[in-house]
Amino acid sequence: MACQSVSIINMDEQALLGLNPNADACYRQKAMVYFEQLKESQDAWEVCAEALAKGLYR
Repeated sequence: MACQSVSIINMDEQALLGLNPNADACYRQKAMVYFEQLKESQDAWEVCAEALAKGLYR
């Protein structure tokens, strides 16, 4: 099964699962790709600020 590409419009829940050290390799790969794209994005701060403001990730 191939890993799918990720969108930066909202925090990607599956990519966040890849941060778990026991995560499946596909989830780890999605996390790496997602956060690399987030670092490159001009509007990444908006995605992060929205998630923080809503208290989604504590």
